[in-house]
Amino acid sequence: METIFITNQFKTGGVERVFLNIANNTTKKLYLFPIHANYDKGFYDAIPSNVEVIQPDFKLKRNLFDVPKLIVMASRINKIFGKTEIRAINFSDNFSTLLVSFLIKAREHLSWIHCNPAEFPKSKLFPFYQYLFKKCKNVVCLCERQSEVFKKVFSFKKKKELEKIVVCKNLLDIKRIDALKNESIDTNYKYILKVARFDFRSKDYYTLISAYEKLGIDIIKDVKLVLLGDGADEQKIRDFIHSKNLDDYIILPGADSNPYKWFHNAEFSVLSSTNEGYPMVVVESLACECPVISSNCDSGPSDILDNGKYGLLFEVGNVQQLYEAMLHYLTEKSSDFLNKDLLRKRVLELNEQSIQALQKILN
Repeated sequence: METIFITNQFKTGGVERVFLNIANNTTKKLYLFPIHANYDKGFYDAIPSNVEVIQPDFKLKRNLFDVPKLIVMASRINKIFGKTEIRAINFSDNFSTLLVSFLIKAREHLSWIHCNPAEFPKSKLFPFYQYLFKKCKNVVCLCERQSEVFKKVFSFKKKKELEKIVVCKNLLDIKRIDALKNESIDTNYKYILKVARFDFRSKDYYTLISAYEKLGIDIIKDVKLVLLGDGADEQKIRDFIHSKNLDDYIILPGADSNPYKWFHNAEFSVLSSTNEGYPMVVVESLACECPVISSNCDSGPSDILDNGKYGLLFEVGNVQQLYEAMLHYLTEKSSDFLNKDLLRKRVLELNEQSIQALQKILN
């Protein structure tokens, strides 16, 4: 059976890194179909040889008027594979990729959930999501907490529905990370790191910047804050930084296809989000032996950090708690959370669970 992953695009991001890690950890032939022709060259060039990319036919505008184009693209894929049995995997959290996966004449339809499932009811298309998810052979969630939220949101109660849900944590390509994390980086300062897109829908920059400000000039003059990423809300973030008079202390280098060198050289990383699915940056930070502080949002951080055993958790939006956690890392140099061997052990443990689950899905 051939396996085709349908994604929204292939730009720098957690979903794309997860796909690369899956592809690099299997010898199976895989197909990748990004429905939007948006690529980051560094990511695109990293696609391994066992993956064949199917290019989209049209440029889409992300609206319902483009549904006929999606139908045409799915029809072309059906012609490409002919009578070959297909496993179609919706690998993005949007309706277009979910629809295309079902327009493909596949023996099996799967859907990977990367976001917090509680976000789906906010969409006008929620009833259609609900209908199609229940038709999937499997719905892949990234952690136990996310699967529980999904069951509740989509009313999966019957035995057959519950059996559809599979937990497969995001897989890391540790060998690749170990190679890339040692690349040189043009910094001559100590820094705290946040890696995320500039998107206020789920990323909480205001809490992080306000907590960093509370550290005081005696600390921040020696330890910068690096915000690695880009996105639609960049100017709002820059304006907020300027309003706090922190322009000289907060660095925005842009997006980087190799965030691992930034993790490897950071004092620690911070995930400040209002909601997540299973944040790759937390696991990647641990893999680079970089201590983590994370908001205790639904879902993912508490699963990865084992309820605070492998990193500090703070209440979503709580500036004081985040300030205290940051101060702890900067002053308590003997903290268990700074134990690199402990962080590495946790990543290897999570990765073994991921490999076992992935083999079951692809086989």
